[in-house]
Amino acid sequence: MKLWLSIVVFCMATLSGCQWDPPRDNPLDPGSNAYHYPFGSLKVHVRTLIEQPIADATVLLPELERFAVTDSNGLAEFEEIPTGTWWIVAYRNLSGSDVYATDSAQVTITVKASSEMTMQLDGLPEIKTAYAYSVAFADSDTPIDPTYLIRLKSTVFDPDGVHHLLRVEAVLVDTLNDYSLAIDLRFNADSSFWWSDVPADSFHNDKTDNALFLPFTFRAFDAVGNASPPRTAFVARVLHGIVSLFNGSPPTHLEWTYPSFNELSDPSTFNYHVRIYVDIPPLEEIYWRIVVPRPSASGEHDVDIHLPVGIYLWDVLVLDNFGNSTRSPRLSFTVDGSN
Repeated sequence: MKLWLSIVVFCMATLSGCQWDPPRDNPLDPGSNAYHYPFGSLKVHVRTLIEQPIADATVLLPELERFAVTDSNGLAEFEEIPTGTWWIVAYRNLSGSDVYATDSAQVTITVKASSEMTMQLDGLPEIKTAYAYSVAFADSDTPIDPTYLIRLKSTVFDPDGVHHLLRVEAVLVDTLNDYSLAIDLRFNADSSFWWSDVPADSFHNDKTDNALFLPFTFRAFDAVGNASPPRTAFVARVLHGIVSLFNGSPPTHLEWTYPSFNELSDPSTFNYHVRIYVDIPPLEEIYWRIVVPRPSASGEHDVDIHLPVGIYLWDVLVLDNFGNSTRSPRLSFTVDGSN
């Protein structure tokens, strides 16, 4: 027993003074004779279709779980990328800024080389405003004309320029009655609006009454097929641009006419806002009251504060529950102390 114990102690003491030199044939081992540096670097320039740099774009190497964000010059840089062919994905989707569609490409990384490439992203169009006005036709001989139409109106922004926009559409879908209406809007270069008129009788039948309580959904499409996020607008419950008004007697008794019986829904879905201004630039609003419509096509209001002697302007704003509005022309009246 003592002999075996002596042999074990001797062997351990011998081995403790030895050094093990493993094989050095692993190409990833810097100490190997077969070692080579199996990495390269990569620069990615991200630009718009009109060759402008895109800052704050995300550039991904998904297979390697690597990413970078472009600087103010649209540049993203990667170091120590393994050799091989890899997918690159770039996009920008930041809240409050222009959105650019996702694009992808492949790049080949070679040993100790710096690869460089440019990716061009398509800016997504954005619906900035969307309206569905009710517009009535009237002339001096016929101040109230029941003929009206729905005017669809929108402003659209595309980071690549208005020339890159292909079309803008507004769609109304009534799933309850299995009815839909799709309208292509036209661009007006003078006003920069996209618009189209839809006759109101397009809605008036037994199946489409419900459609008047549904929104139009606006979307814009660019030349390469990308679409904007949708934006909705309800049909206005006020008729656009046809309020007439006049001063009563005394001057602080105000009267106006408005064809409320031509409304597309119950008149209780809108209100009058009577406003008075001091007629001295800059225009200052000094009075504002909400007046509930009555069944007739006329309205009136007695100013309930004392107005000092002077010249005033007044108007009536008609506002519906969806935020659509129309405003009368402003008229003036004078308070001279004699009334």
